[in-house]
Amino acid sequence: MRKTILFYLLAFLVLVISFLFFNKTYREMIHYTELSKGGNTAYAAYQNLSKSINNAAIITPELTRITDSSTGIRLFYTGSELIMQQLDTLKLSVTDSINIQIAERLYVNIKSELPWLLKSNVPDSILHHNAPDHIAIFQYIDSLISQGITRTSFLIDYRNTKLKEAFNKMKAAMILFIVLSGILLFYTAVNIFRQKSKHEKQFRSLIESSDDIIAMLDENMRPFYRSPSAERLTGFTSADRKEGVKIDEIHPEDQEKINACLLEMRAHPGKAISVTYRMKHKNGHYIWLEGTFTDLFNDPNVRAIVANMRDVTKRREAEQEVIKVYKEKETVLNRINDAVVSVDNEWRYTFLNDAAMVTHPLSKDETLGKVIWDIHPGMSGTIFWEKYHEAMSLRKVVEIEDYYAPMDTWFSVKVYPSSDGLTIFYKDITSGKKAEQELSKSLKEITDYKYALDESSIVAVTDQKGTIKYVNGNFCRISKYSVEELIGQNHRIVNSGYHSKEFIRNIWTTIANGRIWRGELKNKAKDGSAYWVDTTIVPFLNEEGKPYQYVAIRSDITERKKAEYEIIQLNTNLEEKVFERTRELSESKIELTETLERISFLASIADNIQDLVISTDLSSGITRWNDAAEKLLEWKSEEILGRTSDVLKVIYPGETTEQVHKAFYEKGYWQGEAIYHSKSGKPINILATASHLKDNKKI
Repeated sequence: MRKTILFYLLAFLVLVISFLFFNKTYREMIHYTELSKGGNTAYAAYQNLSKSINNAAIITPELTRITDSSTGIRLFYTGSELIMQQLDTLKLSVTDSINIQIAERLYVNIKSELPWLLKSNVPDSILHHNAPDHIAIFQYIDSLISQGITRTSFLIDYRNTKLKEAFNKMKAAMILFIVLSGILLFYTAVNIFRQKSKHEKQFRSLIESSDDIIAMLDENMRPFYRSPSAERLTGFTSADRKEGVKIDEIHPEDQEKINACLLEMRAHPGKAISVTYRMKHKNGHYIWLEGTFTDLFNDPNVRAIVANMRDVTKRREAEQEVIKVYKEKETVLNRINDAVVSVDNEWRYTFLNDAAMVTHPLSKDETLGKVIWDIHPGMSGTIFWEKYHEAMSLRKVVEIEDYYAPMDTWFSVKVYPSSDGLTIFYKDITSGKKAEQELSKSLKEITDYKYALDESSIVAVTDQKGTIKYVNGNFCRISKYSVEELIGQNHRIVNSGYHSKEFIRNIWTTIANGRIWRGELKNKAKDGSAYWVDTTIVPFLNEEGKPYQYVAIRSDITERKKAEYEIIQLNTNLEEKVFERTRELSESKIELTETLERISFLASIADNIQDLVISTDLSSGITRWNDAAEKLLEWKSEEILGRTSDVLKVIYPGETTEQVHKAFYEKGYWQGEAIYHSKSGKPINILATASHLKDNKKI
């Protein structure tokens, strides 16, 4: 297979290369063909131009005498328009650099000499036949035309040669392509023939080594091919079967079945008709055969009746033995706990044991002979219906464990096929299924609890000696130890030494006696930092009531403990501060009284002086407004008090508000000119002084 693939890949590669070479050669041919056409056009243009120039000069003896290209006197006139057209044709047709230069020189010289050569379509040489300069130029023109003809002739020959070479290459590439294609086609045909022969040999070998009987019969049921297994299984040679199988060699009980099978086969060409029957062996005993007959006379590749049979004698004997055993032990079946029913090939009940009557609404006599689907119509479309049919059609044992909704019951079923139908063993497993479901539910709940516990708490499991067997991620995070570092250790690894030995001994005494211990522990992490945990240790007890492991469930209370400590410290500090503040207040009581008296005195003065006095708090809210302010700014004190100073729309000429505030807060005062606006909007110029009032910082 690999060699074939490699060959095709190589052949494909060679064909692609050949095609590319062919394509390249074809483009070369096109190129040289175009060049040859251009060369022929240029050659003709040179010849025509030479003819026209010489025709123009035939009356001038000097020109006629010195022109090598002239072969005789041509007695007709030529015109300037024709000569210029021929020059244009020449310029368009030449492609190589030398001819392009020649054409350009001819164009310049001929154009300059046309007035001399032609004048009103009459050769100018009649009038000026003794002009040596014109003759020299004409001689040069004739030389250029000769060079062009020579050059073009050379190019035509060269390009024709290249064209022939390209044609030969293309012919060689085409021959190579055709040869390679022929080789590929030949190899493909040979390979297909080999594969076909190989498959035929494999098929024949498969047929000949098969245990199944494969025979091809003519219209009269005479075999013209029998596989080797036919003689091995029946004892008859091909010579013995030259006239086919005789009807008396078929078991009398199966002869009608065989005739019906053959009639159905004839009525349905191409359809495989199944049949099971008994045929006499050459030694005289009967063997069971199972298989199909197929009419393939319409198939042009076969044109025969194909019989495909297998020996099922042992299976049928085993089935008969099973049925025999079942019948012999019917009493035993009636006494077992499992329900047992048998149905024939038409799905009719042939046997029910006593246990089966629990699931059948009719009596045993009423049920026998009835179709199972009529007794249990709810079974249609269920897994039981599907598996029963599978066992019947494929003749194989099937097992079912499923829920049957019409009876609200779980059944475990085993179905044993036989030639006479099916024998079905089944039992009610509802209680067991419910127990399984409850167990599954409990396991899921336990898993969910464990997940919730691991996510929310710090968990560790130790054996009865305190050796750590399990820790969750939270334990590792708070202790800063890895799982590997903790497993196999005991809890001394996180002991901070904070608790007394009596405290630790009490813990062990409690849990060793099977009791739960709860309390708070201060532990030490790997990096030496301390942490507090609220701990519950639960002992797990064995059958003897002794602990075999302990589960410790903790929650981090480090922050709570820190908060408690800080509250204690704050309470202590607060008591000290209250005592100190009480002392300070008692000492400043006299000073406060004096300050209040001074403020009252200053307020009285402010109300009685003629100058405007305004006080504000730190939020610019107006707190004092004297009589002078009322008169000057037209606001009553009850209207203005509590409002901000923005209502006065103060302007500081020469300074910004920010500069005034900055100077005020840096120096503690400010003095300068300000413009206040009265209630009616009238501007009032004022020389103002602003300063802090003691610690209250009122203006």
